[in-house]
Amino acid sequence: MRDLILASNAFYFSLKLNIVGDMRVSTQGQTRDGYSLKYQEEEINIYCEEQGFKT
Repeated sequence: MRDLILASNAFYFSLKLNIVGDMRVSTQGQTRDGYSLKYQEEEINIYCEEQGFKT
């Protein structure tokens, strides 16, 4: 989760966002062609790290 700090006058609020990644493989061909669930999970984690999200 990533904290987003919002400031309004002297009041501070911390908003925590949950990030959800969706993984699925519809066919055996997708798994064979390198789009396995493990590959998708790794790509989602890389994207989250690049965006500064905690995984």
